[in-house]
Amino acid sequence: MAVLMRIGLALAGMIFSCVFADRGLQLKSSSGDEVRGCYVYNQTLAVCFNVQKDAIVILKTTGERLVQYYNLGPDMFYYQVMDQSFIARGPSMFFVPDEVSREPESLRAFAKDQYENEETVRHHFQAAVSELHYVPEVRLLELVSAALADNTTRLEILQPFHTLCLNLLQQAEIKIPPELSAEHGMEDDNADTHDREERCSRPQRNRCRGMCGLGCNCWKWICGDCCWHLGCYQHDLCCNYSRFSTYCLFPYSYNLSCSKGFGGYKKCRRMGWR
Repeated sequence: MAVLMRIGLALAGMIFSCVFADRGLQLKSSSGDEVRGCYVYNQTLAVCFNVQKDAIVILKTTGERLVQYYNLGPDMFYYQVMDQSFIARGPSMFFVPDEVSREPESLRAFAKDQYENEETVRHHFQAAVSELHYVPEVRLLELVSAALADNTTRLEILQPFHTLCLNLLQQAEIKIPPELSAEHGMEDDNADTHDREERCSRPQRNRCRGMCGLGCNCWKWICGDCCWHLGCYQHDLCCNYSRFSTYCLFPYSYNLSCSKGFGGYKKCRRMGWR
């Protein structure tokens, strides 16, 4: 819990220190242990974040949390979207009622006696992403993800953050307006990337399944190009099979590799269509 308190205090200080007259990414900390900062689009639209190895927080500049994730121990973590809270234990998700304390010890104790109720999880998760759909700040997540990829040296700690942002946008069915879309698009000044894409197979069917991105909007900073990748393809299929499983929502917990595939794919398939 001390870690979460430090994150909260750091974020509170970070919000007040943001320069809203300056557009773009404002990093307050960037290392292999923590990436913390804000992305300012204009004086009324900005989002702040704190990414650590076992915790991620994304919030409005008002301090309201959009998303929170933190590790609770082996094979278990806490996940909050808007005001809806969940615990993941293995591949299963459980809804956490308001009366349950958010202290890690209480959450672990609560999870021990729970059995998955898919309908309850589905109801509350859909309520959360439906609310998220109308939050203006969430439309900045593509810009935030792309800006972090441009301004850091592909820190391993950021990979779960990139996929979390992508999954949130997909789950909430967000369409990024052109003015808030990352400028990466399908063009790249890097000759090696361009040559590689000339030789690769770029997905077109089934909403560009196998290309990492939001539908056919390529997020090439995740896999390095806009080609078909086995890991992206298997993760896309997994989300079709089991949208509310941890395999879909948190693929980096199951060894996601662009080229080698998705480690959780076979188990996700065995869960059946949901």
